[in-house]
Formats: sequence, C-alpha cells, structure tokens
Amino acid sequence: MLYSLRDNKRPTVALKRKTKIRKKSALSLPETRQIMTASELMNDLNMKVRGQRDVKEAVAVAIQRQFHRMNGGKKPKLNTLIRGRTGTGKTHTIQCACEASGIPYYQFPLTGKSEAGLVGENLVDIFQQIPAEDTHAAVHLDELDKLVRVYGSAQDVQVELIPWLSGAQVYDRRTHDMVFFLTGSFDGLEEIAEARQMGGIGFHRQPEVDTRITEEDLIEFGVHEQLIGRIAQIEATEPLTRLDYVKIMGNPYGEFARTFRAAKGTKERAVKMTEAAKNAVIDYCEESSFGARSLEKAAAKLFRSYELGRGPDLIRRGYVRDVLGME
Repeated sequence: MLYSLRDNKRPTVALKRKTKIRKKSALSLPETRQIMTASELMNDLNMKVRGQRDVKEAVAVAIQRQFHRMNGGKKPKLNTLIRGRTGTGKTHTIQCACEASGIPYYQFPLTGKSEAGLVGENLVDIFQQIPAEDTHAAVHLDELDKLVRVYGSAQDVQVELIPWLSGAQVYDRRTHDMVFFLTGSFDGLEEIAEARQMGGIGFHRQPEVDTRITEEDLIEFGVHEQLIGRIAQIEATEPLTRLDYVKIMGNPYGEFARTFRAAKGTKERAVKMTEAAKNAVIDYCEESSFGARSLEKAAAKLFRSYELGRGPDLIRRGYVRDVLGME
C-alpha cells in the first residue's frame, strides 16, 4: 500500500504579524513561508510531536538536507533508521517534517515483500508507484524488523535493499537522489544489548547495565551488515509517559483535540470533559499497546455518539470507562 503526501503544494510555518488582524480561530495560520532550515523544522516538529528530541533532530537534519539537495545543493543525504514501539511517533515525525518542507513523501510496508523474480509483490515494484518527477522524495520503508524476522538468515530481500540506499538506478528512478527512512519496533533488541553487556549470560538483570543499542546489536538481531553500513543515523523513540499522554491529549493540533472540537460543534450547548474523565482516557492509553494511536481510538469511540445526535453535555469518568470497555 502506498501513502503519499505529495499533494501538499506549499509548506507553511506561522509568522508573526505586526499589524492587528481579525481573529478567525485559535488555530488559524497567518502569513506563510517556506521552511528551509533544520532549526525551523525543529520548531515546527516541537509543536506537533511530543518529546522524542533525538528522533526529531535526526529527521529535521535529514529532511533539511533533502530540501537543500532538491534545490540544487550537494550536501550528502542522511538515510535514517528509527526504532521504537508502535504509536511513539516514528511515522508522524517523518510525515510532519515532509509536510513542512514540501519534500514528497512515500511510505511502504516491507512486510510480505519478496525478492525480485519470486512469487508475490517484489520490493523493486515499489518504485513503479513513485512518480518519475519526484526524484528527491523521502521514501519511508516501514516494518524492517518484520522483514528481518520473516526471511531469517537468507537475507536475500535485505540484500536487494542495499543498492537502493547506495544510489542505484531502479527502472527510470535514480535512488541516489532519494533519502530513505527505515522504521520498526524491533522487539527483543534490548535483550540482545543486555546479553552483550553481561557477557552473554543474562541470568540476572542489573540496573547499572548500559543497554544502549549498537550497530552490532542490530546485526545480531538480523539486519544485514552492509545495509547498516548505508544508514547514516540510527535513533530510537522513547516509550510514552503519562505526562506525554496529557500533553498529546491537549495538543490543539492532535487528533484527540480535533475530534473533540468537532463533537462540540454538533451540540447547541457546550460539551465539557471532567479531569477525572481525562485521566480515565489516559488510563486506557496506558493499558493499551498502541501508544499515541490509542488516543485516536479513544476519541473515535467517545465522540462517535455526538455525530449521531446524542451524547452528554458533561463527559464524566464513568461514561469514559463504559464507552471504552474498561473494567
């Protein structure tokens, strides 16, 4: 499946006006201009992505370089690998940076892909779905960890990826001009790092053990050594904390807040949510395994009734727990 953001024609970032203007809404954007620097991208990402500083910095610099290359610059591209749990912002961060800078973005899941010439959807067919004019696209290859686990030690499919990241000609597309983002959850990678730190014994967990992930750990996990060699940056998202959920839930640009505003717009009277109800939503998120995506799921369930012409004016804790099926 292909996901494209290339229809976004003009990247935007808010600028301050010196003259007084008529306020239309709290989220209306005034004058706009193109985002060109990594620091501007970071400012934009900080408004849209909670935490994850290292990942945002890596993505901002990689996309800024791609913007520079797209406009005739010669900076080397930065292929980037981002690992982390589902719903911690890997895809969202890349998408937001591409939207802000105007870089064409394409996402492809690697699960189920096969080596060229074999039965099934071949990896090489991905490039038939990218328009020839988008030579400086950001290509997001998701679920690399699942590809590694499915195909095991043969690594034939991974080997096919290596020249892409290096700059091969695929059909009539030059991958030399494309920047690649590889993502996945990589469950079990921390255990590999811990075993390495403890000399491979691993019978007792010691708090002082440094479990930072190395390239060697990724190779032990099953990622091809030469593929690792084509990746300039390796970063990881952090698990979301309760405070992260609070901030994401209150972010006016986020899915939860936007869905809540839409729900309130269907009622003649104001719709409010108690603090206890908000905490119940966060409890639901912490019990799930979907990270920030659990907020989207909660919003869809909680506010669906308002579109059908019903729903309370005051959302309380009991209502949240009942609708979300919490015990």
